[in-house]
Amino acid sequence: MLKKIYYWFRDKTSRSEEKGEASGGIWQTEVRQAALDLCDIESGRILEVGCGEGLFLRKLTEKRPSLKLSGIDISLQKLLKARQRLNAVNAEIFQSDAAKIPFKTSVFDMVFCINTIFNMPEKKAVSQSIKEMGRVCKEGGKVIIDIRNSLNPLLFLKYRLAKYYDGTVVNLPLKTYNFKEITSFLDKSGLKVIRKKCLGFPYNIFSPIILIEAKKC
Repeated sequence: MLKKIYYWFRDKTSRSEEKGEASGGIWQTEVRQAALDLCDIESGRILEVGCGEGLFLRKLTEKRPSLKLSGIDISLQKLLKARQRLNAVNAEIFQSDAAKIPFKTSVFDMVFCINTIFNMPEKKAVSQSIKEMGRVCKEGGKVIIDIRNSLNPLLFLKYRLAKYYDGTVVNLPLKTYNFKEITSFLDKSGLKVIRKKCLGFPYNIFSPIILIEAKKC
């Protein structure tokens, strides 16, 4: 019964282009829109780490058609959907682990990694992935990431129960992280936090989601 209620609610609250997609959902959509608002360049190269079915890249190409877009994801199934969604647009898609990004150093003006870090298996993977994002980002460029906030008391319960109602998260780690901890990973990668935005309720240090904008120094 809980699963039926969840999928009914998810379907009713999802945008038409996101219905049926594992990367859909209220929070995921809110994160994508907030990240989209941070894209402040008209031209250049952008990489999305963990691009999934291409929902964010599609929005990017609609907003900034002159951008050259790239995306990587570990899931071949999701990448096949991304290629269909991004057909005939200026985007290239590759299967790759975020901890070993298959691009040269300092080639992207902006790097996005959204709705992804909470699915990484451990802190070591998060740290290495952030290091790789910093490596491929140009000096003066920006890295945009989000975390599910470990200070939010309801996230622990939500993620413990998720396997009982959400089939899209089976076998996923669903990890929460502390903002200070992630900031230390960014610092070590030559990335300085210039802005953070709380998403979801409550809108304070206990917010379930924190969107982070960092600049490569």
